Amino acid sequence: MRTPLVYLAGPITEHAGNDEEAWDWRFEARERLGDIGIAALLPLRGEEGSPIVGGGELVRSDGCSDPFKTINGTLARDLWDVARCDAIIFNLLDAQEVSIGTMIELGASAVRQIPRILISDPEQANPHHYGWVQELCPFWVNDLDAAMDACAHLFKHDTPGTAKPRVMSGKEFDAWLEVQKRSDKAAEDAFHSAGRGGLDRCGSS
Repeated sequence: MRTPLVYLAGPITEHAGNDEEAWDWRFEARERLGDIGIAALLPLRGEEGSPIVGGGELVRSDGCSDPFKTINGTLARDLWDVARCDAIIFNLLDAQEVSIGTMIELGASAVRQIPRILISDPEQANPHHYGWVQELCPFWVNDLDAAMDACAHLFKHDTPGTAKPRVMSGKEFDAWLEVQKRSDKAAEDAFHSAGRGGLDRCGSS
């Protein structure tokens, strides 16, 4: 079984000049997901330590030495990540302006029915608190901790304090199956008995 992939989506260019806000939660999420056997896909991978620039400063591929820093390259890579991942975390917490790129990723993932986990505080003002955004995110949580729990639940990974299920032996399963058969037979007999009794009562009245 291959390792599940979770894409970490959220505003990037909004944090130009304050890179930590775009990097830190992704680094934390990547580490925590790794602890439970899930791999994280970062839209900023390969650019660790590089300053974040505004989306308007990206250029087209023509004549650019680094195709991954162009509009074409960035869009192609991010949409490829969305298409191949198993779930997406959309961290929109404390966003001050609409992240157009994140909304494009949300729409693309919704079309593919990829599980979408939204991190946002409903009690705080947020430009993404829009009906369509809410409807397209089936899992809405308030913080990263809850998002990690949601990922663990989606991929059935144990979380701290959760008891591991015990697997029945072959003999135990056979015994359980026999009990189910007897229960079904008893229920069927009771149903037919009630039916006959109902007809008798109707006939005698």
